Amino acid sequence: MPVGTNEQYSQEMEELIGHVPHRLIRSGLLWMLLVAIVILVLSSRIPYPELVKAKVTIYTKNPPESLIIKNNTGQMLEFLVNNRDTVSRGDTLLVRQDISTGKNWYATSPLDGIVYTSKEAGKNDTLLYSICIIPKVPGVDVYLKSTDGNVGKIKAGQKVWINLDNYPAQEYGILEGKISGIMPDVSKHEHTAIVELNSDKLITTTNRLLPQQPVMQGDAEIQIDEKSVFERIFGSVFRK
Repeated sequence: MPVGTNEQYSQEMEELIGHVPHRLIRSGLLWMLLVAIVILVLSSRIPYPELVKAKVTIYTKNPPESLIIKNNTGQMLEFLVNNRDTVSRGDTLLVRQDISTGKNWYATSPLDGIVYTSKEAGKNDTLLYSICIIPKVPGVDVYLKSTDGNVGKIKAGQKVWINLDNYPAQEYGILEGKISGIMPDVSKHEHTAIVELNSDKLITTTNRLLPQQPVMQGDAEIQIDEKSVFERIFGSVFRK
């Protein structure tokens, strides 16, 4: 093949390889624009709320009541209730009679609730009977403790998620509620927020009912706002 022909062939190949068709350029730009639009739409829909951490303490409004009875020699016990019976305030739970005198002593329920009974051996093989009354409508008071740095961010109506120390969220789920009020305590450089749970009972997000205790502690997260990823990234730009 002549030298001139080789040079012409090489030049044509370089022009073909180096030339990008306008249609391909337009197609590439269009796809880039579509991808950018999809990203912006998704970022505007994906929530990215600001959260504030706090310590939480839950107090039982009506704690359970317990009665311990020793079955001593010379007395007779007559139980008038069974395990899981429902009782009202003032109902007689048992009668203890002194055999030598014939006198009776009556144990009554201090509140409305459900009866749970048990027995165990005490000293000198004396039997100990326990009667526990669990309130029908226990109710709880929930308080959050936050530092001075966060007090300006916390407001009534904000959502709260609670993870109790004795009931890990991975296994039991979390409790949900909202801020119902704030009580400042400047002397301790911390502030107390009152939380109203979504349920009257301690029902978690996994639909598990947690047994109430007189005092329960844990950690909480407060949702300060409901901004999206788009608002987090471009919010400051649009405000200018």
